Amino acid sequence: MPRFFVCREAIDKDSRTVRIEGDDARHIARSLRMAVGDEVTVCDGSSVEYQCTLTRIRDEECELEIISEGLSAREPRFEIILCMAYPKADKLETVIQKAVELGATRIIRF
Repeated sequence: MPRFFVCREAIDKDSRTVRIEGDDARHIARSLRMAVGDEVTVCDGSSVEYQCTLTRIRDEECELEIISEGLSAREPRFEIILCMAYPKADKLETVIQKAVELGATRIIRF
């Protein structure tokens, strides 16, 4: 299920709706080719996750209905430690970046 990050102002808890605008809306409409009724996960940046259903899709704005909400699982249940030798040339920064993207919590260099 696709996951999108929005600011808190885009979430209206009273009417149980979420608005996604700009590049993300175009991505939903054009690239993902989602349809009304498809489900999407929306995160507000404060560890709350919303399961939503698309109710309106346009290139400039999509509207979603909130089905449920809950705390997002922010950290994995296990710790990933990368033990590595120094790579050649300028590859150290790339290795560290990719390790963190994959969820490494600690990097040990030899």
